[in-house]
Amino acid sequence: MKVRFYVVSLVVIIGLILSLQGIVLAESYTLTELQKLAQTNSTDVENKLKEIEDLKLDLSILNSNYRIKLGLSTEPLSISPDLRTDEIQYDSNGSLNGSVKFPFGLEVSSGVTVKDILDGEHRDTDYSFTVKYPIYPGIKTDSTSIQVTNKLRDIEKAEWNLHDKRVEAEIQVWNKFYTTLVNQKRMELAKESLEQSLQDLELAKDLQARDDIGQKEFLDKEISYRSSQVSYEKSLLTFQDSLQELLTYSGVKFAADLNNLSLTGSFEDISELQLVSPENLPESDSLFGKALENSTTLQELNLNLLMAKEELERMSYNQKPEINSQFDVRSGSEEFSDEYKWTISLSASYQLTDGGETKLEIEKQEKTVADLTSSLEEAKLTVKDQLESILSNLRIAYMEVQTAELEYSKAELDQNLLELQYNQGLISEIELFSGERSLQGKELDLISRRINYQVSYWEFEQFVNGELGENGVKL
Repeated sequence: MKVRFYVVSLVVIIGLILSLQGIVLAESYTLTELQKLAQTNSTDVENKLKEIEDLKLDLSILNSNYRIKLGLSTEPLSISPDLRTDEIQYDSNGSLNGSVKFPFGLEVSSGVTVKDILDGEHRDTDYSFTVKYPIYPGIKTDSTSIQVTNKLRDIEKAEWNLHDKRVEAEIQVWNKFYTTLVNQKRMELAKESLEQSLQDLELAKDLQARDDIGQKEFLDKEISYRSSQVSYEKSLLTFQDSLQELLTYSGVKFAADLNNLSLTGSFEDISELQLVSPENLPESDSLFGKALENSTTLQELNLNLLMAKEELERMSYNQKPEINSQFDVRSGSEEFSDEYKWTISLSASYQLTDGGETKLEIEKQEKTVADLTSSLEEAKLTVKDQLESILSNLRIAYMEVQTAELEYSKAELDQNLLELQYNQGLISEIELFSGERSLQGKELDLISRRINYQVSYWEFEQFVNGELGENGVKL
C-alpha cells in the first residue's frame, strides 16, 4: 500500500511540475464524449438553447401578469393650525390595494382606504371588493392571453429546430470524427513514404559518389523525395484542419496545441458497418407522405398559418359589440354605516366607425393568410424535390461505395502479384512497400466512401422520419 501511495504521489507531483512549467499534457476524446459535448456546446445547438431560454424568460414575464399584485399608497401628510381653536389639524389618507388576473379572463381586486389615519376619533375605513369578467368576446381579444399563446408557440417551434440541430450534430460529429481518423492514417502513410524516399535519396547519394548511378537517376530520387515532402505536408495540414474542425464543431474549448490532442477510436469498424441498400427502401410515395408529416419547415408554416387565422378572427371582433360584467362589494364606517353594499353591472360598447381602419387591417391580414397558404403548398413541392434529390444522391453514394470496393479488390490482387514477384526476386523491397501503401490508400478510399454513404443515409432518415433509426448514430 505504501509503494502504491508513493507512486501515485510521484505522478501527481510530476503533473504539477509539468503544468507549472507550461507543458500541456496530451488530451484525448472519444466519439461518445464529442457527441455529448455537441448536444449542448456546438454553435447551432448553443444558439438555439439561448433562444429558447430567452423565449421562456419572456413567457415568465408575461405570466407575471397572472400573479397577485399589491400596492400601498399614502397622500402627503398635511398639517395646519385651526385659528379658531388654536389646535393643530392633521390630514392623512392611505390605501392598500390588491388584484389578481386569471388566464381565463376573471379579474379580482380588493382595497382598503383609510382617511385621517392619525386621528383615532374621526378615522374612516372603506373596503372594496370587485370581480370583473369579459362576457363577449371573452379572452379572445385579451392582449396578455394572446401574447402568452404566441410565445408558447414560439417556444414549440424553437424546440423543433433544437431537435433537428441535435440530430444533425450527432451525425456530423460522427462524420467528422471518422473522417479525421482517416486523414490521420493518410498522414501516417505519407510520413512513411517520406521516410522511405529519404532513405532512397541517401542511398542514391552514396551510389552517385561511387559513380554507380548517373546524375539523372540521382535527380529522380531527389524529385521523388521533394514530392513526398509536399504530400506529407499537405496530408498533415488536412489532418490538423479536420481535427480542429471536429473539436470546434463539437464545442471543445481548447487552448492547447493540436499536437497534444488526439482521438480515441478506430476507423476499422467502418468496414464492418452494414450499409442499407437504396433498393431496400420503401416506395417514394410512402416516403413523401412521412416527410410531409415530419418536416419541421411544414410544421412551422402550419403553425404560422394557424396563428394568422386566429389573428384574423380576433380582428373581426373589432366590428362586434363588447360586453363586460362587474360585481362590486363596498363597505365603509361612515358612508355605509358598517353595512355592505353590493352591485352587479353589465356594460356594452360598440365601435360605430373607425374610419375604415379595421376593414383595411382585416384585408391585410386576409392577404397574409393567403400568402402563408400559398407558401405552405410551395413548401410541400419543395419537400418532394428535396426527397428526390436526397434519394438520387443516396444511390450515387452507394454506387461510389461499390466502385471503391472493386478498386480495393483490384489493389489486393495487384499487391498479391507484387508479393509473388518480390519472393521471386523480380522487384525490390521498396517496390513491395510502395504497393502496400497503395493498397492501404485504396482501403482508406473505400472507408471514406462508406462514411459518406452512411452519413447520407442518416440524413435521409432524419429528413423522412424526423428521427434516426433505433440505434441512432452508432456502428
